[in-house]
Amino acid sequence: MKLTLQQLDAHLWGAANILRGKTAGQDYKNYILSLMFYKRLCDEWECEADEAIAELERQQGRAFSEQEKAIFRRRGEHRFQIPDGARWGDVKAASTSLGEVLTKARCAPWPTATRSCSASSRWTGTSPLPTAPASR
Repeated sequence: MKLTLQQLDAHLWGAANILRGKTAGQDYKNYILSLMFYKRLCDEWECEADEAIAELERQQGRAFSEQEKAIFRRRGEHRFQIPDGARWGDVKAASTSLGEVLTKARCAPWPTATRSCSASSRWTGTSPLPTAPASR
């Protein structure tokens, strides 16, 4: 059975309402905007790392192993730093307590210029994000 655009719209809206729970839409934007900003930072960090690794591979005329790439990523030669354990991949790998994982990532020991752990960026307690296991 083919899904219509109207059915998809209704399904996505329903999913958003489940995630939002009893949080007012005006308050919910604080969670979503900070989550989007965090995801964008992580994406940019990964992109910079990939570009730098590709350039080094080109300069050395060989492909790096996954272990060498991981070592390069840990060295932290980027415009900005995201602490180990606080990257989007770490959050994505979690299957339970997503709110706690997100809060830990956002409140990790970030360099001063990017550090921000305010009440509006916590995803636990009264957060709209569940702490129950994620379903796939």
